[in-house]
Amino acid sequence: MIRFTKAKPPPKKPKKQPGGKKATLNKLKSFLTAAEPETVEILVSNWNAQQNSVTYKELREAYLAGGLTEKQFQKWQKDYSKLVTSTLAPKWQAAADAAAQEVKAQYPYFVYEPSVSASMDFIKQHGAELVTNLAQEQRDALNAVIAHCSGYTAVTPDEAARMIRPCIGLTKPQALANARYYDTVKAAYIKAHPKGKPETAEKKAQEASARYAARQHRYRAQSIARTELAYAYNAGAYGATKDAQAQGYIGDCMKVWLTAYDERVCPICSKMDEEKRNMDEPFSNGKMLPPGHPQCRCAVAYEEIEGTNLNPAPQAGTMDVQGQPQQQPQTQPPAAAQPVQPTDPNHPPGHSHPERYDLQRTRQSRRHRENVHLRGCRRARVVIQTRPEQERKAGDVQSLLAGSRV
Repeated sequence: MIRFTKAKPPPKKPKKQPGGKKATLNKLKSFLTAAEPETVEILVSNWNAQQNSVTYKELREAYLAGGLTEKQFQKWQKDYSKLVTSTLAPKWQAAADAAAQEVKAQYPYFVYEPSVSASMDFIKQHGAELVTNLAQEQRDALNAVIAHCSGYTAVTPDEAARMIRPCIGLTKPQALANARYYDTVKAAYIKAHPKGKPETAEKKAQEASARYAARQHRYRAQSIARTELAYAYNAGAYGATKDAQAQGYIGDCMKVWLTAYDERVCPICSKMDEEKRNMDEPFSNGKMLPPGHPQCRCAVAYEEIEGTNLNPAPQAGTMDVQGQPQQQPQTQPPAAAQPVQPTDPNHPPGHSHPERYDLQRTRQSRRHRENVHLRGCRRARVVIQTRPEQERKAGDVQSLLAGSRV
């Protein structure tokens, strides 16, 4: 029996990316590739330090109380605030500065001041939101693990503390996945070794859970690093463009949402490709700027509307380093033609006073004779210094001077 099936259509090829907009995405990608690894290590080290700072006694008390205490939550919130202020904020500022350099490259006399730039408002506001979100996510994750452990009557407070500790720094779904993985490894070991000790099964499960948590921490660190750096980069480009508008270099602009133009683009962002909005208008997803979601690779390009720059800034070369316009030299009108005077063979043209010219000639002759005398003295000193010590002591200095003049 022959069965006929409908042929599947070939996969759609990704759209070709416009040349000018491709450079914007490539610059963002290059920056993320260079800056992301260091940020990942910083986040992982911070979570490891938080795990080591919490004792098993505190975790047992949290398990018996049914959740983390407010004191521990406030402590973690302070840790995240310090992390963002001292470590992550400089990384974000570097990302914003890198994006602003693209605007400065087009307008060499454009003045970009990071401390008062429009991008700093985005960074400060987003930094405060990140501190709150990280602390709250960590609290929800550990409370979920505590609730998961409480459903098993065989789990002791000590074992629950060992299950909770590796989950510090994970999100709620990640923490629950880790706790279930712990249960699966423990049950598999007990099934394979019916006569084994329960302590051995717990140890095996704890080691496997810790390795799994390390991979989860690194994955989450990569997600946070990529998302936050991309956010800061796009905010820097937006702030620099707004500053250039305020200084008169750019008129009104339209911001254009750009996707990565490959098969990995998510359905959320693929619908927004080439979507245009005004500078102060949000896109259709409610975002002012990318990223639209965690690990988003989108960027924004800015297209100036022709004829909207009514007060253009001075051209290159007319502003100083501080961005202040320089005074242009006033052009003098051409002088009237002077009548040609008869030339005197004893006085060159241009000297209307022969007496001054004769005095000038006399002074020049006098300086010439003095210079000749000084050069002769210098040559004499050179001769004296280069002769042997015996000849210098026996010779007559005055005769040498006289001979040098000759």
